Amino acid sequence: ILEADLLQVAEVMGIENDIEITDDIGSADAILALNSEIKQNPWIRGVAKFHQLPIFVIK
Repeated sequence: ILEADLLQVAEVMGIENDIEITDDIGSADAILALNSEIKQNPWIRGVAKFHQLPIFVIK
């Protein structure tokens, strides 16, 4: 997911001030990933489980 696309959606939804994008999973509150990424990269689920983070999937 491109950061610019995510920020554009957040702006349209009026939540641009409520979210922060980070590459540091340790400081994240959730993981957002494409459905295809979840299927191709099982480590995403493992990292989410280890850090006890919810995964939000975009179809």
